[in-house]
Amino acid sequence: MKKTVYILFLILLSSKGLAQQNNAVNIKSISNNFNKLQVSAYQNSSLEKFDQFVEYFNLMQKTDDLDLKNQLKESIFILFQSTETEFSDFLSNNEKIKLNQFISKYQNSKDILEVISQESNKSVLQNSWVNSYQIKINSGKTIALEQLISFQIQEKKFGKNSKEVWEIKLGNLSIKQ
Repeated sequence: MKKTVYILFLILLSSKGLAQQNNAVNIKSISNNFNKLQVSAYQNSSLEKFDQFVEYFNLMQKTDDLDLKNQLKESIFILFQSTETEFSDFLSNNEKIKLNQFISKYQNSKDILEVISQESNKSVLQNSWVNSYQIKINSGKTIALEQLISFQIQEKKFGKNSKEVWEIKLGNLSIKQ
């Protein structure tokens, strides 16, 4: 009898811990922290980040200054989740490569990108959504792309103080099917 009560107590205790863990995850979701208007503003900001990526990429094509190219590469990497973010090689064979490989491959290509249209999907997952883009390459080719956007809490230090700050990062980029 004692053994049964002890087992029931452990089950109840562990289920309470799981419930609290699920609540902690939900508390950190977009919808629990921001209203629809605020989420829409963050989605617009994510579109602007893609515009920045295109601008940095194009500037990299227009300069021969190695220091400037390196600074532009670093600026691009900051926009993304990681230098290892998966990227469709939309300028060549659509092969999946890493962001850093894509940038290295095309840093001297003279390919210029132009954003024709862009849109954020209004359907927001827990902490992400998908953006769609139409881009045109200077060869005249138009490409439809999709990108996963993540909205993450980052701990930022301000002197001795630290604060949790929500941050948008560009994620995997693929050809839209």
